[in-house]
Amino acid sequence: MRILLLSLLVSLLGTSCQSIKASQPKVTNGIEEPDFPYVVQIQMNGRSYCTGSFLNDSLLLTAAHCVDRASFVKFGNVSVESEFIFIHPRWPSGGESCKLPRDPRYDLAYVKFPKGTYSGPTFGKVATQSARPNEEIKIVGFGNSLITPFDRFCYIPRAKDDDGH
Repeated sequence: MRILLLSLLVSLLGTSCQSIKASQPKVTNGIEEPDFPYVVQIQMNGRSYCTGSFLNDSLLLTAAHCVDRASFVKFGNVSVESEFIFIHPRWPSGGESCKLPRDPRYDLAYVKFPKGTYSGPTFGKVATQSARPNEEIKIVGFGNSLITPFDRFCYIPRAKDDDGH
C-alpha cells in the first residue's frame, strides 16, 4: 500500500470561516502518530487552527485558509514571524475571503520562515502522483483541536473526483 502524507486534507476537512471551538475532537477516530515530526500544529490566538508540513528547514506547506490573515505562525512552543506567505493566486484572501467562492483545489500556501526555523530529523514530501480511487491514504494532522503535543492520523479511502477518476 502506498502511503501519501496529505496534511492539507486535514486542514481542508475541518476548518471554515466560522469561529473555531476548542472543544472539537482532534482527528475523528484518529490515533496518536509520533512518526511525522515535520507535521506541526499552526496556532492563532492561542487555539489550534490548522496543520502544516515543513518541506525543508524554513518552508512550510499548509492550506491557504490557514494563513490568509496571519503574519506569524506558532507551532509547538515556537512562535515565529514569517518572512513571506505565498497563497495560490486563485485562492480568494483578505477580508472578503469568506464571502467569495472557494475552490479547494487552490487552498494551498507556502510560508517562508527564517533559515533554520525547523530542525527536526526529517522533512515532508509532496506527493508526485495522485492516489487511485478507493486506495487508502494516510492523513496526518491536527485540524480543529485542543492544543496537544501529539498529532493524529487516520486512513481514508480516496474518493472519485467529478470526472469519475
